[in-house]
Amino acid sequence: MRFSIITPSFKQPDWLKLCISSVKDQVSLDFEVEHIVQDGGSPDIIQIFPEIESEGYSFRLFSENDNGMYDAINRGLQRSSGEICAWLNCDEQYLVGTLAKVANFFKLNPQIDMLFGDALLIDKSGLSLSYRKAIKPDQRHIKASHLNTLSCATFFRRNVFEKYGMLDVGWKIIGDAVWVDHLIAVGVKMAVLNELLSVFTWLPENLSNTQQAESEISQWKSQCGSSCRFKKWNAIITHRLRKLKSGAYRVREIQYAVYTRDSTNKRRGFQRRVGWKWPRYNKINLRHEKG
Repeated sequence: MRFSIITPSFKQPDWLKLCISSVKDQVSLDFEVEHIVQDGGSPDIIQIFPEIESEGYSFRLFSENDNGMYDAINRGLQRSSGEICAWLNCDEQYLVGTLAKVANFFKLNPQIDMLFGDALLIDKSGLSLSYRKAIKPDQRHIKASHLNTLSCATFFRRNVFEKYGMLDVGWKIIGDAVWVDHLIAVGVKMAVLNELLSVFTWLPENLSNTQQAESEISQWKSQCGSSCRFKKWNAIITHRLRKLKSGAYRVREIQYAVYTRDSTNKRRGFQRRVGWKWPRYNKINLRHEKG
């Protein structure tokens, strides 16, 4: 089995180093890893990140102007050769053994084409903020509220984008939600692996926190008309009941190890007690002020 991991990049060299390290140390005798960094023309990126090769791990860097994050992901996928694909943003990391767990799942479940796993939100120091347990996305909930799965813990077979198309570059921030909604509609077989697979670093500059994100969400929701608005709360309540049944709303004791900006060559271990609530900036800032 061969993985193709695509990382869209633009002027985030410090975070990109950590992302690369978290992919590189996944290599196993059971699979190969192809890591493609698709950069949008960051200054001196080629000098900062020369080609990195090791046994079972292939690193390729392309730096060229693009039309945003989803265009970069599409370009990377077009250049890829792996059977199982995913994208991992610069401020995200895979946890220890993630690709081995995913490879085993796909081997045991040949009928499944798309897989969603659990993810952890962390702050810039690596401290956990929220545990995001995955449940299968539902079209009604995506359109009524949001895509509940995180792209950093999403994997799919190559035939998914070859058969059903790539991400729509007309969207700059919610393209993954629009894509998953389309894949559900065309009948792609999906499943959930409730294992902690990745981390997403919660930063003020995250695109999901911008005004453009709000604008795109409103634009997309307006396309489905009054019927979607009428069914909104039913979809949200049903989704929350599914999460409650799955055990998503509970505090957990977890252990994990990630690369940090003061530990770029070795994972730093954490043991934390973490809840499920989505963090807000005032709480994060307060945490930093208190140390």
